[in-house]
Amino acid sequence: MPVEGELLCFQCQVSEPLQGLAVSWWKGGPVPARKGHRVHLEDGGWRLCIDSLRREDAGDWACHVEYQGQRAVAPVPLRVYGKPRAVPPQPCTVPPL
Repeated sequence: MPVEGELLCFQCQVSEPLQGLAVSWWKGGPVPARKGHRVHLEDGGWRLCIDSLRREDAGDWACHVEYQGQRAVAPVPLRVYGKPRAVPPQPCTVPPL
């Protein structure tokens, strides 16, 4: 269960790794391959990592793989849950027996 503030990584896998495969990640548009940013790609783009998850990271992500003009898309829906909050203890009174 992805929780706010945690690190989350998605791995895009193919059944047969071929020379010349191109991979990209999308969420409403292509995700740039940036190092040092909260949302970044690793392993040549096959792995998408999100540091310090936020509620706005929730949504429909997708891994796109292209090879010789053919494209395959693997949808990755993401729901981000809020951090559990501690509830302060409430005083209770026990009536006399």
